[in-house]
Amino acid sequence: MSIEQIQTQILEYAKKEKRYFIIAFVFYTLAIAGIVWLLFGTNAGAITINKFFPTSNKIKFLNYLPYFSGATMLFFLVYKILQLVKTESKINAFIGEIKNNNTIKSLNPITTYKLYIPLGKIKINLLPISYAFIELKDKKKYYLPMPSHCIQPLKNINNGVSQSVQSTWNDLN
Repeated sequence: MSIEQIQTQILEYAKKEKRYFIIAFVFYTLAIAGIVWLLFGTNAGAITINKFFPTSNKIKFLNYLPYFSGATMLFFLVYKILQLVKTESKINAFIGEIKNNNTIKSLNPITTYKLYIPLGKIKINLLPISYAFIELKDKKKYYLPMPSHCIQPLKNINNGVSQSVQSTWNDLN
């Protein structure tokens, strides 16, 4: 696999990460909106709050809770979108470093989940994304979405394995 093929696959995987983020964000937004609605849209939340805070002075800050949760979600959305927009330039910069014969000092694959649903003792992890934490010899660090099938060819390119040896080895397996 050539460096251009690896770059193409990593960029496609970054698009998959964006889709997974949108799905997870919509799910979390609906869940938080549902909880806020249950607390403030029904009398059940007011009754429960009055049990814990019997005086009316302490409840005033709770009037701002829906706005605070909405602003927090909006801030997180803007932050994450900016991060996702920069991913493509980070991938291109990383591939440029590899093309300029900068060697990889360490490459650690990590799998994270975009959607996490805790149900007591059962924890459901959905929408897995593989990342690679890469440190180059000149101390530059990259945290990129990278499919697991691109890690070994990237290591081969980094170690200077020629394409003919690599294709022969793949044919043997």
